[in-house]
Amino acid sequence: MTNKRDRFTAVIRHNELPAIALRNPDPMERRFLQQTVCTQWMDDPCYESKVRSGAFLQCDDEDFVLVEFWQKEYADFVQWLNDNYDRWLEEYKNLWETTDDQ
Repeated sequence: MTNKRDRFTAVIRHNELPAIALRNPDPMERRFLQQTVCTQWMDDPCYESKVRSGAFLQCDDEDFVLVEFWQKEYADFVQWLNDNYDRWLEEYKNLWETTDDQ
């Protein structure tokens, strides 16, 4: 767990489902949420907590991203997102730098 402010926070929405709602998301935050919420790879480190949370990518537009949680056990997945975003971003940037060099 980090001491910095969490990047992703789930709030209870009008439909009583907890959700992460990002207005005008950074393109990398959007890609991170797309990849983690939509993964079907069972060996992915986030897979178990994602499934337990019932995470669902409800809206995915350039100006708005909404991830709803259909289960009560969503806190571990939200924490996983916050704990791993910076590492994922660094790996993603390194991947593209490596690809550009070839």
